[in-house]
Amino acid sequence: MENRIKEARKHFGLTQQQVKDLLGIPTRTQQGWENGERKPAPWMEEMVIREYERISKNKKSQDE
Repeated sequence: MENRIKEARKHFGLTQQQVKDLLGIPTRTQQGWENGERKPAPWMEEMVIREYERISKNKKSQDE
């Protein structure tokens, strides 16, 4: 089964700690999503993935 949140976080080069620090999503919640123990609502999953992309873009522009 695909895990879009985990795949997106890794694709955008983010650690769970960065997600916690930048979005305030508790590590345990992230782990539950990524391990398949919990499933976020579809709207939440989409929002989180969009936020990962936004953070990644901001990170890249700061590195330039």
